[in-house]
Amino acid sequence: MLDFFEWDRKTLMLTLLNQYGGLPFLKKVITAWHEAVVEERDIRHYFINVTPDILMKDQINYMVFIMRQPDRIYRESPYQSAPLDVQVGSGVFDEVMVVLRKTLTESGVNRDLVPRLSTQIVEIVEESRAQAEDIVITSWKPVDITPDNILRFYNKQRGDARLEANDDIYASRGYAYPFWTRILRDTQQIMFFATADIQEWSNMDELKKLVAQANEKVPSVQFEAVEASPLPQFRTQFVLPYQNGVPTRLFLRAARQFASFFDAGMGIDKKREILRSVLT
Repeated sequence: MLDFFEWDRKTLMLTLLNQYGGLPFLKKVITAWHEAVVEERDIRHYFINVTPDILMKDQINYMVFIMRQPDRIYRESPYQSAPLDVQVGSGVFDEVMVVLRKTLTESGVNRDLVPRLSTQIVEIVEESRAQAEDIVITSWKPVDITPDNILRFYNKQRGDARLEANDDIYASRGYAYPFWTRILRDTQQIMFFATADIQEWSNMDELKKLVAQANEKVPSVQFEAVEASPLPQFRTQFVLPYQNGVPTRLFLRAARQFASFFDAGMGIDKKREILRSVLT
């Protein structure tokens, strides 16, 4: 497991939690929430087969897979991401979320941050609940992280991916924007990255202005203006550690969100006056 300070650099979710005491605070919230839910007869089955210890372990190991969403997403009601046969009735789920938000509020979390933190917590809890009911294995061990396995996984998701000569996996069809996946063996990380060249008539100064606008509009990733040959590039990346394993559902969700966020960044230049899109 990564140490506390490494996590602080790697996940915005923990950065938010650090305002209230970090992981010890999260453990108190998870425990209190679980206890409150199982005390209620009509909703207690939401936590069937999952204990506070399981929930907390998964929160720690999987929070890096939870990407920051646009603020408008947190103003909406979260949805169940577990498989259909694991989902509970909508009324039950809504009540479970009410209890979570109440627990966070009573624990001292700022009311403006409760929607975001509760959504991020429940995203991981939905994965915990799904794994408790899985018949087949839905996570990769570190030894399973290979270019061929990721390639097969992408292509099973109604997408179109290919293996490059350097073992990067290029995913094109089936995502909002094409991107690459690279395995970083030395650091046991998986990196998503996407790029777009500038137009021949554009320049680095215009690209840097666009990058600043994209970073303001899409806070989920960090865009960069990169010197490259033959033309500068608009680029971003997102890194996931795999030493504790990789839950494939959350991995796919992160990959799709990454592609969508890059596409949103490209959307700043709607008329393609600066960037060249591979989609046009």
